[in-house]
Amino acid sequence: MYKRFGPVVLLVLFSLTLAACVPVAPAPASQPAAAPAAPAAPVAAAAASKTLVVAIEGDVETLDPNFSRYPTANMVNLNVYDQFFQYGRDDTGKGYFVSNVQKIEGAAIEKWDIAADRRSVTLHVRQGVKFPKTGNEMTADDIIYWFDKGKPTNSGIIWNIETSNIKSWEKKAKYDVLVTFTSH
Repeated sequence: MYKRFGPVVLLVLFSLTLAACVPVAPAPASQPAAAPAAPAAPVAAAAASKTLVVAIEGDVETLDPNFSRYPTANMVNLNVYDQFFQYGRDDTGKGYFVSNVQKIEGAAIEKWDIAADRRSVTLHVRQGVKFPKTGNEMTADDIIYWFDKGKPTNSGIIWNIETSNIKSWEKKAKYDVLVTFTSH
């Protein structure tokens, strides 16, 4: 049973895993919302300085996705970093979208090809995605680095690797990575 669902589990787990790169396309425009009521003083001050104020229920344990295995850190990382994959979005018709977890879409990983025997998947990195601090383009080397850096941490990513039965990963071309699964 794990053989059959390994590639799907990998895609879902990658959709929750993070990569620090710039989004390629802007989010779809939504319907304009009604004008909000006058904000409270701290919110008004933040708005005037263009500072986003967010409340969360606890401390953020880490901002390193490879070490992130805590709910609060995962929530923050999901909202701070771009993803390899993302959930689809459905328009509610009420001015906002909801996630559709049954539809996985490409983000930094533009597309993927699952082998006929379902023992491997080739990930195709979206060309033109740039890291915000350096401006360097994301390539297959960055995906390999993500796997290689995370494996010895015995933390967040190791769960993804073991749960998905990932056996190995290798660069096949500048923008292509082959991920192979174990036989069980």
